[in-house]
Amino acid sequence: MYRSSYNTMVTSNYRRDKLQQQIEAAIVKNELTQVHASKNTPLYIITPEVKDVDAFAHPLSVTMSTRDDQTVFVIDTRPFVKGTADGFSVKDTLDYEALNARAMLEIVMFEDGHAKELYLAGDAPMWAMVNWLANRISANIGLDPISQVNLQIIIALHYVGMHGFMSDDLSDSDRGRIATRIGRVLRMPVDKVLEIWGERTLTGQLAQTVNFAHERIESSRIKLLTPAMILQLATGTSGWRGAHAREVVGVALEHAPTWHFMVYAAINSNAYKRSAVSELLYKQYRDKDALSTYSKTLGLLANGER
Repeated sequence: MYRSSYNTMVTSNYRRDKLQQQIEAAIVKNELTQVHASKNTPLYIITPEVKDVDAFAHPLSVTMSTRDDQTVFVIDTRPFVKGTADGFSVKDTLDYEALNARAMLEIVMFEDGHAKELYLAGDAPMWAMVNWLANRISANIGLDPISQVNLQIIIALHYVGMHGFMSDDLSDSDRGRIATRIGRVLRMPVDKVLEIWGERTLTGQLAQTVNFAHERIESSRIKLLTPAMILQLATGTSGWRGAHAREVVGVALEHAPTWHFMVYAAINSNAYKRSAVSELLYKQYRDKDALSTYSKTLGLLANGER
């Protein structure tokens, strides 16, 4: 399970040491604006007058050595607001609200130590990931129907792993609960899920999931599947909008808070109505009441109301 947007395949090469030092110095000098505080975790934004902090695209956690190692989260809103820390206004609502929501959902996972609250919010995000990603991959590399079903199960297991629920000492009852949920969401027998799963521990990393698919799927065409191919396929077909859209999609494939943001935004914002996730949910997801309940739960979490 990746706890940070910056641990994923598409962001892992970003150097953060200097940036984190710049941010801590700016906070100490009272140059940043605190906009939320969930439990003991503040969220700060950077406004345009701050010149000594390099630009960055995703929510970033900083451990404050000057505050007894308190962790704070920071987002760079300089492209989306005008004014100063003493008084600013939003000029790009879509991207400003997206960054805020992503940060708040990441704070939920940070404070809990896992993504259980996100995982339990509803079935729609698992269903959407499987029906978008697994089905696109299957069509792209030409998998037979049996292999396609097996890949759907593997992508569902990948989704579970993104939330931190798999470990080497997973109990039989926990394994049964996970398999039962996957079976319900995908409308498949639980025994089939357990058969494909075996004893493997997945942690939501694309490279690991690809290797698992190579082991479990017998079709020779599965060897065409690579992490890079998944990223290219996902970013090319997502229809996502906004700043750093392709990178956000790439992060979301391995980072639970970002994926949940995408699903939440696809449900609630007209700006994302033409995205692949939104079209799937509105055209094919049957339980609209459950979709509404999930949306309300995510809305509370994204607004810091837990």
